Amino acid sequence: MQNLNEKESKVLDALSFLTDKFGFSPSLQELADKAGFKSRNTASYYLEKLKKKGFKLPSPSSVFHVPVLGSVPAGPVATMAEEREDMLTLDASLVGSLSADRGRIFALKVKGDSMLDAGIWDGDLVIVRIQPAASEGDIVVARFGDEATVKYLRRLRPTGVFPGGLYLVPANEKYSPIPMVGPSDQEGAVIVGKVVSVIRKYLR
Repeated sequence: MQNLNEKESKVLDALSFLTDKFGFSPSLQELADKAGFKSRNTASYYLEKLKKKGFKLPSPSSVFHVPVLGSVPAGPVATMAEEREDMLTLDASLVGSLSADRGRIFALKVKGDSMLDAGIWDGDLVIVRIQPAASEGDIVVARFGDEATVKYLRRLRPTGVFPGGLYLVPANEKYSPIPMVGPSDQEGAVIVGKVVSVIRKYLR
């Protein structure tokens, strides 16, 4: 086998690391991200060069790997892999345009029935795209300190019970809306991301 240049070595090292991590071949985007390339085409180019040099390498996977978190991390997004409880594997065809958001997607297991009328059940997995803001009517994951909640983001008019403003609104009449802005002596809610999909396992 011929000597490798720096980029070929990066691809080979990234492929080895990700295969050990996932247990199967990574996608081209995951390979490009790990090797430090801006484009999947670059990863594909050097992968083919390695094959021509005699390396027997697996074909890129068509799956999409999503970390499953037990809680929403308070630190940078980069810490998610360290805090994950599991790794969810989805076919890339099921996530469509989300493929462009790799690294900004995670799954969170829902606890409770506050979003029952929105079709989100206790034990479901919600797929979340990390973003610091959302539009009114979106279903979001918000964080209060170390706690995370899944709710609608809605603007409510003032009533005799609630002042007006942005609220995290449940989809179950048993629960009350939660104001985004907390009392002066308490920290308010922080939007972590937008729920873009729900996955349900019927055999629990």
